[in-house]
This record gives sequence, C-alpha cells and structure tokens, in this order.
Amino acid sequence: GIAITTSASEVVVANSSAGAVLLPELTMAATERIDVRAGSVLTAGGASLGDAPEVIASEASGALIRLGTGAASRVDRGSASNATGDVRIAAGARLSANGALLIDATRSTESQGQLRVGGSDGVGGSLSLSSSMVNLGDTAQATGVLTGLVLSNTDLAAFGSLDALVLRGYEAIDLIGSTRLGSSQLASLTLDTPLLRGRSTVDAQLAQATIAARRVELSNSSDSLAVASVGSGSLAVQADRLVLGDGEKAIA
Repeated sequence: GIAITTSASEVVVANSSAGAVLLPELTMAATERIDVRAGSVLTAGGASLGDAPEVIASEASGALIRLGTGAASRVDRGSASNATGDVRIAAGARLSANGALLIDATRSTESQGQLRVGGSDGVGGSLSLSSSMVNLGDTAQATGVLTGLVLSNTDLAAFGSLDALVLRGYEAIDLIGSTRLGSSQLASLTLDTPLLRGRSTVDAQLAQATIAARRVELSNSSDSLAVASVGSGSLAVQADRLVLGDGEKAIA
C-alpha cells in the first residue's frame, strides 16, 4: 500500500465537459472537504498505470476521492474520527472510472451527481462509498433528518451489476423500511461498519431488508465498537457465499 500525508484543507473541482479531466488514475485528498461542483467531469480511462495500491493509509479525519482504471483500493484511517471530512458532489457532476471509484469521508459524503464504474451500461467495475453514517432503503420515508450518505432503493438499483460494491459506515449503516440492496448479478457486496441497524419509517413500517450478491461480506475494519440491541424487523441475506470478516460487528 501507500501512505498519504494530506496538506490541503479543501479541494474544489469546478471544471466542465469542455475541460473534462481524463487520466488513468486520479487521487484527491483534503483534511476538511472535497467539493465537486455542478457540471464538473472527472474520468479515469485509458491504459492502466500498473498495480493499484491495495491500501491507502491516511489521517484519522479527512476526505479522499480516487478514480482508477485498475483494481480497487481501500482507505485505512486507523482510529477514524468524524471531527472533519466531507465530500460534496453537486447535481450535474459526473465521476466515472473504467476500473474503480473510491469516495471516502469520515464525517459526511453527499452526492447528487452521477457515479459510474465499469461499462457505460453499469456492468462491472468497483465502487466504494464511505461516510460516518450511511442511510439505505426507503430514505424518503425516514424519521428525522438524515445525515451522511443517503441512497434510496432507486439509487441502489443502479449498482446491482457491479464487480464489487463496498459501503462503509464509520459509525453505522441504517436500513430504513423496505430496503433492497444488491442483486444476483452483483459479484461482491461488502458492508463495513461497527453497527448494521434497521430503522422504521415515519409511517411505522418495520425494517425489512434484503441483501443480495454472489458474495456478501460483513466486516468492521475500524476501531469503533457498537452494542447490539433487540428490535423488530427482518434481514435476509441471499448469497452463494457469506463472509463474516474482521472486526466486531453488531446488528440492531
């Protein structure tokens, strides 16, 4: 792997399709925030530069985006902190990679833009999204204000044919109401969090979540711990292979 020492507090991307960035690999990191503004275009394409780093070591707090034509990478922040670290991707922005796209923010990832990996038809490639909180499912019917990464069932359906999908909640991953995550065409799905939690909707619909992929892994690569609680709802896992990975994990 590699280690990154981040000196920039903020990275702002404000180009356009006329000035689109096209590189085999691009990595951006900031201690405070990365802001990808409306209309910006970032693309990883062309010939690969060789082996991608399996692990990118970085500070406990911060924001990082990596696009590459090769294999996926993961971020190791040790004892991660949500003191800082935000990624904002505005509506109309486009981030695409033939190989892998990694978006990591220790406090909040918010995206209204287009995220694409693999082919133009949404098949193949690796996508990894991280935030302190990850909210999935019937998000429009959630109780209270959602913070962090928010992906509705419609958003999740677009990622159903990837080679790999990684969702990392440094604090928790919430499954809200009726949640459908993955499909039989998704090769690998990893949920990396100390707490996988079901949440009822505003109209009191209990959490009913289905997770599907040929390979499903539940792990916790951080140092954070959570306590499981007894509740109501259901979680179904449809997989050829279920892996209980590293770290202590709680389901509530």
